[in-house]
Amino acid sequence: MGHFNVVVVLLCSSGRAPAASATASLRSSYNSIKLLLLAGICEGIPDAKGEELLLGDVVISETVIEYDLGTQSKNTIEKMHGHANKNMRSFTTNIKPERGYELLEGKVAFFLQQIQDHASELKYRQRHKATTYMYPGSAHDILFELTYRYRHYNSSQCVCAGYNPDEDSYAVCDQSVDLNCEQTGCELKSMKTRTRLRQKNKLENDENSMSANPTHLSWTLWIR
Repeated sequence: MGHFNVVVVLLCSSGRAPAASATASLRSSYNSIKLLLLAGICEGIPDAKGEELLLGDVVISETVIEYDLGTQSKNTIEKMHGHANKNMRSFTTNIKPERGYELLEGKVAFFLQQIQDHASELKYRQRHKATTYMYPGSAHDILFELTYRYRHYNSSQCVCAGYNPDEDSYAVCDQSVDLNCEQTGCELKSMKTRTRLRQKNKLENDENSMSANPTHLSWTLWIR
């Protein structure tokens, strides 16, 4: 990729064990790795350090917190923080200022557009359904309040109809988790209110697609 040799590893499943196994195999096969990037999808994360997150945002971590390791006193738990190497710390320091942040954000948007264009061209040439990596629109960026129970709301015949949160009942059907809101009859009034989402929706309604779909970067910690 460019002037760099790159190795891409796709995990067979989620979880710490597959990640640890893949990392060990990677380091055994390639003993001169200078930089390791762990990438994935953060689903249902409402914010990072108080900043709203929307579908398509890029979240970059500065360090790793091992939540299952640490020392506990009477009132507090001292978490174990992983530390990036010198080169990575230098990189994050350089892009934190506004100028570096804007440059990185612009580069991310540029390369994402290239991926989208290439995928669309491939789909056209092969004449079959292919991944396009396109933003589906703010109408599909749905995030409910933490207390909301995702289930059927439009079927009196389903076991979901007997759900009662006051009785600590979790009687919901297994099928509902794989269905979209149109199929389950979601109560959209229970959606979490997000200012950025309203702004993006307004831009989409004004047909300002370029401004409605910017690549936004956020900083946070990575907890594993």
